[in-house]
Amino acid sequence: MTKNFIVTAFLLAVFMLPLTAQTRYYRHEVKVGMAVVGLPEKQWDSYKTRIRKKMLWEFDHDPGWGIGEFSKGIMLSYFYHINNDIAVGAMTAFTKDCDKYEEAYTIDNKTRYHNGGDIKAKSIFLMPSLKWSCLKSNWFSLYVKASAGIHYEQMRFEPGDIPLKDNEDYNEDKLWFAYLLTPLGWEAGSQKVRGFVELGFGSNFNLQIGLTYRFGRLEP
Repeated sequence: MTKNFIVTAFLLAVFMLPLTAQTRYYRHEVKVGMAVVGLPEKQWDSYKTRIRKKMLWEFDHDPGWGIGEFSKGIMLSYFYHINNDIAVGAMTAFTKDCDKYEEAYTIDNKTRYHNGGDIKAKSIFLMPSLKWSCLKSNWFSLYVKASAGIHYEQMRFEPGDIPLKDNEDYNEDKLWFAYLLTPLGWEAGSQKVRGFVELGFGSNFNLQIGLTYRFGRLEP
């Protein structure tokens, strides 16, 4: 489904290219907004499994953590417009999430829960980016964006009332290669200030919503 969506968006952009209006543009562009990031499931499963094995009590099922699906935060990006179609720049994003693991048990036909502990996660992304505006006018634009860079991931575990086998450090800090393809980005507003929505796929699912501000000399 994802592949079909990307192909459809790309073909739509190509076929609509001749309709692009001749517009003036500003050299500089800043975007700020909210980011919703889907972190890779394998990374979370691996971490949760290591924590589970260090718990003194044995469980015959997977822990009940829900973290690892989506993490929310803020994003900031800057682009320099080489011409009316192509811009180069970079983006950064900071996201965090926290989730509690609770182990269910039954006493006197009543369900109770042990506090297994909390996982607190933070991520920082830094990626150079290339942006192509394939359809635009003075008040809106559709664009495609490609980014690649690094993803710094910090995970902290705070034990609850389930005993641990040892006093080891359960904190992890990792650096990952990250890439993001945005087949569909949309802006609408004035020439200087616009709202935008971006949907991207790659090493992480990424949804961004926010405002764009353009400044500098107005180019012909």
